[in-house]
Amino acid sequence: MGRAQATPASIHGLAFFDSGVMLIGEYDRFQKQDGYGAVDIPTPDYFAPGVQPWSFAANNGVLWGARPGGGLWRIGESLAAVAGVNAPATAPAAVSSPGGEITAGTYQYFVTFETDLTDESPPSPIATIVLAVDSSVALSLIPNSSQPKVTKKNIYRSLPNDAGQLWHVASIPLSSTTYTDNAPNASLGDPFSYENGLPPAEAYSVEKWNERLWTHDKKQLYCTRVGRFETFSETFDSFDARGATQVRGLHAWDTRLMVGTTEKIYQVIESGFDADGVRFDISVFSSDHGVQSHSSMKSAEGLLFFIDRDGVYASSGGRSTCVSTPKISDIIKAASAESLEFSCAYIDAARTEYGISIGRPAEDFGGRLLDLQLVYNWRRGTWTTRRWTEDSTAAGVQCAPVAAAQLDDVTYCSFGGYNVMRMDHGDHDAGFEPTNIRAKARFKAFGEPQSRTSLKKIHLDVTSANAEITTRVYQDGRESATRVNTSSLNVTPDRNLKRISLGRKDPGWTPLCVEFHAEVEYAGRPAIDLNEIHFERDVFGIQGKSQ
Repeated sequence: MGRAQATPASIHGLAFFDSGVMLIGEYDRFQKQDGYGAVDIPTPDYFAPGVQPWSFAANNGVLWGARPGGGLWRIGESLAAVAGVNAPATAPAAVSSPGGEITAGTYQYFVTFETDLTDESPPSPIATIVLAVDSSVALSLIPNSSQPKVTKKNIYRSLPNDAGQLWHVASIPLSSTTYTDNAPNASLGDPFSYENGLPPAEAYSVEKWNERLWTHDKKQLYCTRVGRFETFSETFDSFDARGATQVRGLHAWDTRLMVGTTEKIYQVIESGFDADGVRFDISVFSSDHGVQSHSSMKSAEGLLFFIDRDGVYASSGGRSTCVSTPKISDIIKAASAESLEFSCAYIDAARTEYGISIGRPAEDFGGRLLDLQLVYNWRRGTWTTRRWTEDSTAAGVQCAPVAAAQLDDVTYCSFGGYNVMRMDHGDHDAGFEPTNIRAKARFKAFGEPQSRTSLKKIHLDVTSANAEITTRVYQDGRESATRVNTSSLNVTPDRNLKRISLGRKDPGWTPLCVEFHAEVEYAGRPAIDLNEIHFERDVFGIQGKSQ
C-alpha cells in the first residue's frame, strides 16, 4: 500500500487521462497528479462544492464527469469546463450583392459553434434575406463564443423558399465576424443536425456506452449522438419515475446499459436500426430490487453488484441474490435515505473484491459515514472490514465516499480523506502441500524521489488464528538492507491492523531511504487472509516539512 501526497481538499473522485496522469475530483476543484503532489486544473465556469462522489467516463483524450448537484463537466489536463456547447446568442446580419451565384429566392441563415472535439452547438437565431436576382450574400456581426473549447464557426443556409432544413455553407475561424457567401445551391454541404442539444442542467452521473455518453436527472435518461459527447440527441421516457421513485445509477455491463431506479433495474439494449436511426429496447431487468446508491453499481467477472435498501446484491444475469451478511444488511437498513444514496463502492478485479462504504443515521453519527470499509470477496464469499490509517499518526481516516480508479491493473483509492492509496497486489508465489500452505507476497511503498523516509512500523491486516508469519522489509529494494521479524498471531480472528515491530537490522540498513519493499511469508495451517500491509513512516524533504 502506498500513499500519494495530501491534497488541499477532501477527495471524492479519481480517474486517469489517456496520458496516465491521475485526475482528482475534490470538494471544490479538480486537480491532477503532479509528481507526488497535485495541482489545480483551471475551471473558468462555476464549480459547485459538494461531498457527493464523482463518476467519470473517458473519451477523445478528455474525461467527462458528473456528480449529484454538480452537473456534467468536460475535463482536460489543462482546463475543466461545464459540458455543452452554448448556442450563438444573436443572428448574423445579411446583405445581398447582385451578380452572384445564389439564385433568386428567400433564404435563411444561422451560425453554430464547434469545439476542438467536433461537438456542435444548437443554432443561432435565424437571419432571413430575400434575393430579387441572382446574388451573393455578405454576412456580418457573426457572433463569437466565450467558451475556450470552441475553435470555429459553421455557417448554414437554406435552399430557396424552403424553411425546413439548412445546409452547411462553410466553416470559418473563431476570430472571423464576416463572411461572403457565393456558393451555388448545388454545392451546399451536409444538413444541420437538430440533435445538437445541451446536456441536462442536473446531471447526476455519467457513463459511456456504445460510443455515446449517457446521463440522467433522476427522472429521465439522456444520451449524446454517436461519437459526440457534448451534444445530447435523445431524451427517453421516465422509468416509472413517479412519486418518490428516482433514477439512481447507470452502468455499462456487457452489451447492456443498466439503469438503476429506487424500485427497479432496467436494461437498455441496442436492437437495430430504423428510419429514425439506432433503435433502443428498454426492458425491466429486475422488478424485485432497486438501486439506492448511484455509485454502487459495479461489475467484474460477469457479476453485477449494487446496493438496495436491505443489503448488497449480485447478479450474473439472472435473478439477483443478496450477498451481504445479516450484520452488514443491518448497517444498510439503519442508514438514512440520504446517506444511503451517497454510499459508495469500487471494484478491485485483481483482488476479486467489491468494497463499499455505508452511511449511518444522523442521530448516531451526525450524518457522517462509517470510518471503515466493508469488502466482499466474491470468489471466497467472505466479508472483511478494514480501517485505513495515515502514515505517521495511525489515526483513523473517514472512509467515504470511496473514490477509485485503475491503471495498468493497479487500483488507486481514496476514502474520503486527502490521500490517494495505491492497492499494490504484490508478487505472489504460493504452493500447497498436504499438511502445509506456503505463500509469499511482496508489497512496495510509494517512492518519493524528492524526499527521504524513515520507517517507524508496519501494520498488517491479517485474518488469522494460530498463525506464524515472517516479515522482511527491504530499503530501496536492496537485499542487504533488511529488517526481519517473526510474529505469532495466536489470536481470534478480528480483522484488525496488527502492528509489527521492526525486529533486527542488517548492517546495510540506513536511517533514511526513498522507498520500502515488504515481504510477508507464511507456512502452516490453516490458511490466512493478508488483507493489507501498511507502512507507518515519517517523510522528510517535501516542501520543507515532515509528515
